[in-house]
Amino acid sequence: VEGWSSAPFQVQAFGNSVPVSLVRLLPVVWTGLSWTDSFTSVKADTNTTKRARFRPLHVLTAEGQTATVVVYAEFSDGSMQDVSEASEITVSVADNYKMFLSVSRESEGCAYVLTVQRNAETFNATHGIMASWFNRCVSPAQSLREDFGRVHVAMPRAISMTVTQTVSVIASTSDIISDSTVVGAEAVPTSATLFVVISFDDGTQRDVTFDRRTTCTAVGASSGLIGISPARRVTVQSGSTGAGVVTVEVSFTGSASHLSQNVTLTVMRYTRATIELMPYPR
Repeated sequence: VEGWSSAPFQVQAFGNSVPVSLVRLLPVVWTGLSWTDSFTSVKADTNTTKRARFRPLHVLTAEGQTATVVVYAEFSDGSMQDVSEASEITVSVADNYKMFLSVSRESEGCAYVLTVQRNAETFNATHGIMASWFNRCVSPAQSLREDFGRVHVAMPRAISMTVTQTVSVIASTSDIISDSTVVGAEAVPTSATLFVVISFDDGTQRDVTFDRRTTCTAVGASSGLIGISPARRVTVQSGSTGAGVVTVEVSFTGSASHLSQNVTLTVMRYTRATIELMPYPR
């Protein structure tokens, strides 16, 4: 297990008739398994033995990612017990990392779950989380044992931003060219919605359109012509009479990166109509 003694241990159930004492607690962040052997090309028969090998995974690599915290208790007789769901066990995040991690338990009898917070940074902390064993037979409950566990967070680096828009031309809702009852299918949309995607150096992408760290701002004179809602919808401001190309600056600021990109739209207005007379067919 990463970060702790590599000596093998046995998990056995309680039931030993000889009194034992608690030696230590071992909290382990568990994100899954990586199989080191593949069975896809192996044909099993009565004369073939195949040993399954796997590697425990402990590294957290994305905001919002969760991991189960498994807590083992080591006793004086050398045995170890999974006590993750025991009511006496409490798991907490070390003070230095509370801005990056949170821990919760759905209810008593469930294991604790660790969650990566927004703006988490890369770190490898030997004392990232703490497991405590409380004596709840007294009031207030007393901590009998506290031990720390390692947390490894490896956040990918944001390297590029992609901004897309539903349309490139918009018009005011009060403008005749946006009224489909007048101009039919040629009506100009009254809003454009922006979508923002961040690419990371590990090859992953994330939609951050509605992330609170994403900002959309009208640039310069455009601020008097268009408005941008929290839903990232760009519309023509009521009462404005201008037209032309407008610019929106889209930016994303993370813990270790700042990305920005400008997008342009055209505000169209009705100016005049041309009436053409045609001979009536005979």
